[in-house]
Order: sequence, then structure tokens, then C-alpha cells
Amino acid sequence: MKSAISCFIRKEISDAIRSRWLVGLAVLFSLIMLVIGGSNSFLGGEYASLDLSKAIISLAGVCVVIVPLICILLSYDSIVGEQETGTLLLLMAYPISRSSIVLGKFIGKAIVVGITLLIPIVLFGVYVSLNSDAEFTYISFLLANFFVSLWLLALVFILISLLVSTQVKEKAKALSGLFFIWFCLVLLWDLLILLVVVIFPNLVSSSAINTAIAINPVDVFRAINQIAVGDVQFLNGLITINSDLVIIAGYFALLAWVALLSVAVAKLFNRKQL
Repeated sequence: MKSAISCFIRKEISDAIRSRWLVGLAVLFSLIMLVIGGSNSFLGGEYASLDLSKAIISLAGVCVVIVPLICILLSYDSIVGEQETGTLLLLMAYPISRSSIVLGKFIGKAIVVGITLLIPIVLFGVYVSLNSDAEFTYISFLLANFFVSLWLLALVFILISLLVSTQVKEKAKALSGLFFIWFCLVLLWDLLILLVVVIFPNLVSSSAINTAIAINPVDVFRAINQIAVGDVQFLNGLITINSDLVIIAGYFALLAWVALLSVAVAKLFNRKQL
């Protein structure tokens, strides 16, 4: 089983390198981060020391839209694509468990996305250390927190993509369904929360809104990073507990998403009729 999983992991990584996903995305994220860092250094038309807190918040706002989309495009055809080409039936003819296929694909894509995110963040860290007055330990903490939370968010969307890919029979349906999920989680969810708060200000408690935020992994990622830099204005006073506890709870929420989705993908793929 271990050898089968390692084979699928190597295949995912080699496919990413061959298709230039890895290099292309690393360059894209590096440019985005450098542009955001540079724009924060030249606010008002004059050069100033880079404000790392504002840069992290800006990066989180951009990455929360782009990274889930990239994970969807990278993973939507993982199962259904091979089913359409007949490769999946061929794999099933070998003594390989279905869990090995899913686990190998997931770990391989997780490594690809992790490397794609890590390289630009390290480069951004070098840029920040040269253009900011912040201490190295503070820079390291914020960027490490940003990378880990963003990677966990990416894992959630990889698993959502694998889940949908196991349940449909056409790649077009998988992609359209995942775009709808992306739209709901990234764009529509916060708008609905805002509408409920505005329309029913006296009926909605802060605990209910905290729960709504904690349910959505996208909002959890935002909360982790904005609280880490000390910006809690986006919560409008809704979260009143200790900030460190919110960050820890946020990581537990993301890990819970990863665990639950992993189990769901494995079970549904095992039940899938080919």
C-alpha cells in the first residue's frame, strides 16, 4: 500500500512539474506578493518602511480568492477525468486499494500546493526583512502563521474538489459544481451574514455570527490572519474572547474540515460504482 501511495504522489508531482503548474504558480504568487509589498512601501507616493500588518491583510484578501480557485483547477478532474479516459478502470484491475489512489492523489497535490505557496512566502519574507523595521521573530511568526493557515485552506479545497470529482460522471459538471461552491464560500457567505446582521440587528446574537464565521473555512483563514496582526475591526466586536484562543480554535476548525473531508472522500470513493 505504501509503495502504491508513493507512486501516486510522485506522479502528481511529476505531472505538476511537466505541466509547469508548479513553476507558473510560484512565479505568479511571488509577483503578487512583491506587488502588494511594494505598494505598501510607497503609499502616498513616498517610500516608507513596509507595514507588515497591512501587507498580510492585503495578501490574505487576494489569496483567499485565488488559492481556492487554483486548488479547484488542479484537482477537479482527479477522479472523474481518469474515469472518462478509462484509466481508473485500468487501475482497479491492479491489486491497489481505492484508499491508496485517493490518498496518493491528495498528498501529491498537497505537496505541490505547499511548495507553490512556500517559495513565494519565503521570498516575500526576505523582501520584508530588508524593507521593514519589524523584528525578525515577528516577521517569521506572521509569515509562518500565514503559510500554515493558507495551506490548510488549500487542503480543504483540494478535498472538496476530490469529493465532487468522485460523485460526478463528467468533468464539466465537476468544474461547474466546484465553481458554485467557491462562489458560495468565498463571496456569498459573508454577504449573507452581513445582510442578516443589517436586517435583523436585534435578533442575531454575536455567538450565532461567530458560529457562522467558524463554519466557513474561508472566514476562519481570514480571522486567523487578521487577529494575528492585531486587526479585529473586521469583526465589529463580534468576537469577544481571547485573541490567542480564536487563532487556536481557527486552526482546530481547519483541521476538522480536513479530517472530515478526508473521511468523506475515502468512503464515497470506496462506494463509487465504476
